This record gives sequence, C-alpha cells and structure tokens, in this order.
Amino acid sequence: MANKCGHCGKFISQTDGVKCSKCTSTHHRPCVNISPESRISPKWICKTCKIPRQSPVPADYCIEASVDSRVESHIEGLLAKEIKLLRTELKTLSEEMVSFRQEIAKLNTSMTQFNSRLDSVETRVTSLEQQTKEGHKSCNNNELVDINARLKRDLNIKEQAALCNDLELTGIPEQKGESPGHLMTLIAKKLDVELDERDVVSVERAGMRRNRESSDSEPPRPRIIVVRLARRSVRPTVAGGARASGR
Repeated sequence: MANKCGHCGKFISQTDGVKCSKCTSTHHRPCVNISPESRISPKWICKTCKIPRQSPVPADYCIEASVDSRVESHIEGLLAKEIKLLRTELKTLSEEMVSFRQEIAKLNTSMTQFNSRLDSVETRVTSLEQQTKEGHKSCNNNELVDINARLKRDLNIKEQAALCNDLELTGIPEQKGESPGHLMTLIAKKLDVELDERDVVSVERAGMRRNRESSDSEPPRPRIIVVRLARRSVRPTVAGGARASGR
C-alpha cells in the first residue's frame, strides 16, 4: 500500500522509502538526505523525532511561583508602609531640630548678654587695679571706696539675679552613689510638672556629706538639693506644682 512522504507529502512506495522506528512515518530517501545505496538501520529515527520535546512545567513549580509572587507583593506592601513611617519620623525629627535650634539661638543670645555684662565688670575691675598699681593721683581714697562699693553692689545684684533661678529641695533621702539629676526628674514627675532637660543647668547636693558617728546613732539629716534652672519662668511652675501636691 502506498503512503505519503512525511517530508514532501507525495506518495511513496514502502520499498522506496525509509521508515522511522519511533513515529512509523515514511520518507523519500532524498528528502532525508539518504542515498539509495545506503543501508538503513532498523532503529533509524527521523529529524522530527530527534528534536527533544519541552517537558511540561510541573504543577508544584506553578504553585511555588504563585506563592513567591504573593510573598513578594506582601513584602513590597510592608516596605511601602515602613518607608511611609520613616518619612513621617524624619519630618517630626526635622521639626524638633528646628525647635531645638531656636532654643539654642535664644540660649546663645542670653549667654552673649551675660558675657558682655561680665566683661564690663572685669574691665572696670582691671581698670581699678591698674589705677591702684600706678598710683593714679586723680583717684583718692574715697573714690576707691565708692568704686569698690559699687562693684560689690553690682556683683551682689547679679548673684541675687542668678539665685532667682535656684530651687532648694529639702527632706529628700540621701543615698550613696545617687544621681541628683535623676532625683530631680522623679520629683518633677511626682509633682506632675513637665520639666525638660534643657530647663535644668545643674543639680547637686549642698555642703559636705555627713557620716554616722556610730551604728546606733540616728542617720544624719540629708543635705539639701540645689537646682539651678536655665530660665526664671520655670521656677514658679515647679513651686506651684509642689504647693498643689501638698509636698
């Protein structure tokens, strides 16, 4: 029975062609580049069957790819939220930095004014010392006394102004290795007073530490805590909180 050539599609007798042992298709010898005198192996395979077929994609791989896609989408969403939160925090930090710079500028202005006044006093003292050393004739004893009195008065006024920023806390138990600054923070919280670290210049116990004379004697009275505030306006706030709490 005549078959068609699997290459050119023309009819061919079974004796004139070659047959693929895999797909059983028949081909003209010239169509598959085989000479008529060549002997054909019983296991001969056509070119079509020699081309490897692509293996189907496993179902597990598709499921894993789908899961990976979902995981990547979830991670991208989390990263977007983190970036948004980071931008918000950076904006808040920027605003706090602006406020901090303004406070620093005010503090620098106050320090400049204080230094200017202090330089003025030092200049006057230096001038007085120079006049005393040189024995200036135009300056008599009474004038020196008056200048000295004025200087003492000015220094006293400045010292009193600085003391207006001081607070004295009494009756606070004293322990070895304590931190007066930490104690001040705890006291402010107890008094429901908002006290920023920038509002406090220094916190320290006044006087020498008192030791027990014997183990049976009563413990010494705790030393007072002196708090120097950066601004005079903060002192009424702390004092008012103490009065309101009854402490």
